[in-house]
Amino acid sequence: MIKHLKKKSPAGTKKDGGGYVGRLCWRWYRGTSRGNLCPLYLDKKIGPCGHFVKIFLLLLFSGLVLSLTIGPSIVKADGVKNVKPRIGKIAIFNSDGCLEASFSLLNPFPKKIKEALESGVPIKYSFSLELLSPRFLRYKRIAKRNIEKTLFYDAIKGEFRIVSSKGTRVVTVSTLEEARKEAFQIHKFPLCTLSRLSRGRTYFLKIKAEAEKGDAFLPFEGLIEIFSRWGFSTEWNEVKFTY
Repeated sequence: MIKHLKKKSPAGTKKDGGGYVGRLCWRWYRGTSRGNLCPLYLDKKIGPCGHFVKIFLLLLFSGLVLSLTIGPSIVKADGVKNVKPRIGKIAIFNSDGCLEASFSLLNPFPKKIKEALESGVPIKYSFSLELLSPRFLRYKRIAKRNIEKTLFYDAIKGEFRIVSSKGTRVVTVSTLEEARKEAFQIHKFPLCTLSRLSRGRTYFLKIKAEAEKGDAFLPFEGLIEIFSRWGFSTEWNEVKFTY
């Protein structure tokens, strides 16, 4: 009498307490795959090359399953953590004979910037604004403006201080969120007088932001500059409008 020996299941099958993915991979390897889930069934007589192909398919399938289950969560997490600073939506206004712009800086505190700021290092933010008029094969610059804001943190008082435009205005707040709203939400900043614009002509407004270490009187400041990477520079954000 010929006894049909049942092939022993490897670890990872239902009998050994394994999960669904392990059982499915083992069925694929055996070529049984309940419900004909594996159309690439290989006969037992295919030899060593066939077994190599089966192992390769098993590894490929396992990698695909892992990428579909684990990958999205990793990408999502990284997407949240690694958001780069950028200029938000730009709005153009006409007020009392002056052209004005409103905008904001999104994610102004990347990890290294935030750690440096909370350690007492001042951070200087600069905004560059350029108003351009298109001409044949070139652009004519109508106006160029700059905004500077320097943030300081007083660890003893637990306060943030925002100095605007080289000391012309100083604001003190108690939280980082308040500092973000005060320093990086620019409302109706004047660009130029409307007399410099022509009716019916198209214009472009470009804005970018940069951050770097501000002036500080700290011990070992030279070592801080050597061993730390500071700052960032955003991409230009551009808006097109017709006056």
